[in-house]
Amino acid sequence: GSAGSAGAGGGAAGSAAEGGSLANTMTQLHRRLETLQHVQDAPSCERLKATARLLSSDIDMAISEARHLEAVEADAGPDLYEEDMLAQQVARLHENLVPLDAVALRVGDIGRQLAMQEGTYEELANFSRDLAGAEAQTRHASELLQAAAAAAMDMKSSAEANRIQLQANVKTLEKKLAEWQDRVA
Repeated sequence: GSAGSAGAGGGAAGSAAEGGSLANTMTQLHRRLETLQHVQDAPSCERLKATARLLSSDIDMAISEARHLEAVEADAGPDLYEEDMLAQQVARLHENLVPLDAVALRVGDIGRQLAMQEGTYEELANFSRDLAGAEAQTRHASELLQAAAAAAMDMKSSAEANRIQLQANVKTLEKKLAEWQDRVA
């Protein structure tokens, strides 16, 4: 969907422009992950595989029947066109075509299921890109926090050193002031 375009390539400015914070992005990604887990459960996959096997079997049966009909037509010769033979041939063809209707329905159903799965795989690809973008943003934020913590520690050490130096300077000034007061008095 549209959340995929704001993920990996959008950066912080792209996320802010679309009105989404990192928390909103994580919430969307979490919902999409739950949807993907629901769609890709083992029983659904097994049902789809079983349907595909049944369809393959039905297609093989239809091919076999078509070859059989071609062989019957080749063997029948000129007697095929007699009225009685023609009526029997029509009845037999009708009987052979009735199961193919179910095959056509199954093919359509599997086609629709595959089309639905295609959208799911696209969603998964978008989710993967979004997740990679969120992970990159998290790593960057972590690096910035570590750098800020190191700078704070440096500032604390510097402030401590300055405090010690200031105390030494105050002691020196107090000592000089006391000496000056002794000389003046």
